[in-house]
Parts: sequence; C-alpha cells; structure tokens
Amino acid sequence: MSKGYKATASGSGANIMVRHILSNIGDYLGGFSKDQWIYTKKHFDNRCAYTGEEETLTNKLVREHIISHNQNVSGLHIYGNVIPSTSGANTAKHGQTLDEFMVCTNKFFSDKGIGQHDLDKRKEKIIKFQEDSGYTKIHSSLLSVIQTKPNDYYKDLQALVEQQTKEILDIINNSNNDILVEAISKAKNNKPNQTGIAAYVRGELKELVAKNLIDESMLSNLLLKDYSNTTFGISFPFLSKEKIKRYNKNQFDINNEIYYVTSEWNKAKTEALLEKFEKWKNKIMNCPVNR
Repeated sequence: MSKGYKATASGSGANIMVRHILSNIGDYLGGFSKDQWIYTKKHFDNRCAYTGEEETLTNKLVREHIISHNQNVSGLHIYGNVIPSTSGANTAKHGQTLDEFMVCTNKFFSDKGIGQHDLDKRKEKIIKFQEDSGYTKIHSSLLSVIQTKPNDYYKDLQALVEQQTKEILDIINNSNNDILVEAISKAKNNKPNQTGIAAYVRGELKELVAKNLIDESMLSNLLLKDYSNTTFGISFPFLSKEKIKRYNKNQFDINNEIYYVTSEWNKAKTEALLEKFEKWKNKIMNCPVNR
C-alpha cells in the first residue's frame, strides 16, 4: 500500500466522520429549515452575501457557511451560520475566515471589480446577521463546552482509518484466494506509463472541472511553471491557453475559457508524479469540506 493511498483514504474517511459529528450537533441544536433558508435569502435581498450578485435561473444561490463546517473551526449547519452565495464565491472562500477572504486584493473579487468599501459593507452585514441570530454566542459556547475541537477527533479517526485499512490490505495481500491474487497481480503490472499517466490526469481533471472544483485562483496557479514544478514535479506549466507542443490536443472548457493539459510526464518518475498529483487532487476534492 503506497504512502499516498494511505493519506488519501484516512483523510477522506476522517473528514466524512467529523462532518457527520458536526451535522448531528447541528440537528440537535435546531438544524436549518427550508423556511429559514428562504428568510435568510430574503435578508440578503436574494443576492450573494459576498459579491452582491442577484440570483438568476443560471446563477443559483447555494448555502455557504460563514464559519466553515469542518474539523478546524467547527462551524454548524444551523440558522445564523448559513448565508446565500454564488457557487463561485463558495468555492473561492475555501474555508477562509471573512477577514481572510473579503479583501479587494483577492483575485476573485478584483476580477469582478469589487472594491474594499463594498466588501467591508457586506462583511459588516454578514457579521451583524450572525450576531443577531444568536449564532456567535452559540459557537463560542459550543467550543468552551466540548473543550476539544473536532480537529482532535479528526486526528484520532484518521489514525483509526489508516490502521484498519492497513490491516484489511495485509489480509488481502496474504490471501490465497485465486481471484484476489489475480487482481493484485494485474494491479501491480498495470502502473501507468508516460502515456497512461497523461490520460489519467486528463480524466481526473475532467471530473474536477465537472464538479466546479477548479476556481480562478487555482487556474492562475496551473498556468505557472514554478507552481507546476513544485506541485507536480513537471517541467512545464500544467495548463496552457494555447495549443502548442508538449500539450495534449484535447480542449478543456474551464469557466468558459479553453485550456490544454501538458502531456509531458517523465516515464521514469511515474510513481512519484502520480503521488504528487493524487496529493494535489485530494486537496482540491476536500475543499468543499472546508467551505
């Protein structure tokens, strides 16, 4: 079992468990009803609380947690912590605090021409809404009562998932079952070559794009040679806006722009490159958990 696989499995499993714990606590404290969602949207004039964009048939508002619903800050899915947001803003916030996210230097806002004055007014409205709802006091009291943040549970759960996964895989590896032995043999002999890893990367990217998990900030990074080298261990930018040598001819439509994915993946370093790519992919896929 590879190191990359263990990290992926334990992290994802622990994330799901921690969110389940937070969801149960939220339900116990009242949850978030359909009527409360309608009222909350009305409070923000049926607009994104961050950008002020109006809800339309093609730009539906989604539920966004002011204090993120994750293991680090323990935000709950209850009235007062849920506000309307465009899917783009929801993705861009990425688990940040309001102070971290709502700054005009953030590319997400600067691309929309939204200045700091407008952002400060919207942030003030969000904070007042949270305080008036009583959620600010609930959240503070919750952390003082439980004493340990779900992040501590996350670490324990991650270790448990990792340990049990290893035990199960050890049993499989030592199995005399003909079907399992054959499957393991095929898996070991079917590691992607240079062409295989390139196709695999494109396939995984297609899924991330379909789920709207690649935001503007990440797009900018993927066009940079230094970021691509540090993150993936490749010598060229992960993406290009031009159809040039060393880039696959298949187009990717991301946020209404055309991109091409590099086809340059060193065959001799396939395993190391796959591990780096999987680590990056997992971080991207876990973003929704941190919103």
